[in-house]
Amino acid sequence: MNAPALAATVRPAAFSTDLLSRLETASRTLMSPLAAADPDAWRQEAMQSVCAVFGADQASFALPGEARIVSLWGLDSALTPVVEAFVGSTFEGHGGSPEPLLDVFFERLMASGLRVWDMYSADRLLDGGGVAWNNLFHNEVLQPNKMADTNSLFVPVRGGGAHLAIHRFLRPHEPGEHLPLLRVLLPAFEAGLAALDRLSAHRAALDAVEEPLAVFDADGRELHRNTALVKLMGGDPASVQVERALALLAFQMRSFGFPLRGERAGLPFPERSVETDQKRYTLRATLL
Repeated sequence: MNAPALAATVRPAAFSTDLLSRLETASRTLMSPLAAADPDAWRQEAMQSVCAVFGADQASFALPGEARIVSLWGLDSALTPVVEAFVGSTFEGHGGSPEPLLDVFFERLMASGLRVWDMYSADRLLDGGGVAWNNLFHNEVLQPNKMADTNSLFVPVRGGGAHLAIHRFLRPHEPGEHLPLLRVLLPAFEAGLAALDRLSAHRAALDAVEEPLAVFDADGRELHRNTALVKLMGGDPASVQVERALALLAFQMRSFGFPLRGERAGLPFPERSVETDQKRYTLRATLL
């Protein structure tokens, strides 16, 4: 299969009020992984909001370090293991894809500094000649599932590369047409991935602490509990009483999740005690 003919011109996107609104929504979503329930929920929200900017109805998001490396939006979930089999190890930097060309592409992508690309960019990175449209991954996965018009954001991260791709656009587009808008979204994507990486490092540090700890956001929503707390709660059949006390403590902590001013700054942090048949627990709050 040969590459589609390359158009001579690129139409600039019209920055309408509606487009600016969708860009703002996508930027906020990309920058805010901690506002979602978990990384997978963030990936779903990110894919949906980016698709809304470009008028696409499919997306994929490869994120190294997650139990499920590839997340899909607008596609049959049965396709996830198929896509992951091709690109999972590649985007984790291990190589070994069933299509060796993908490993070559990833290595060149990392070395080139290219952060937004479409299929024409990919083909040029692979020395041209239409090879991007003539390989096992394209013929067995992209083309049959109408994903062959891929446009992508790519950012190197710890353990590989994060890759958010959008597919199947609602109207035909010219080669390179979407790249300027993708560049607009790139800083937000980089910021969101950096925040997620800091959270992962923070959780790893908490898991190394012997004291049982739980972390909450400014709204009192639990973000993480360390290994010591999981073990402690698992060893008490009446731990549901402790869970209730922890939830109440988190609710009390909400007012301390924002800058303290005036007389509020002098208030002591909340503390609760609960006693089960086996243990007595003291729950203390602090501000990180």
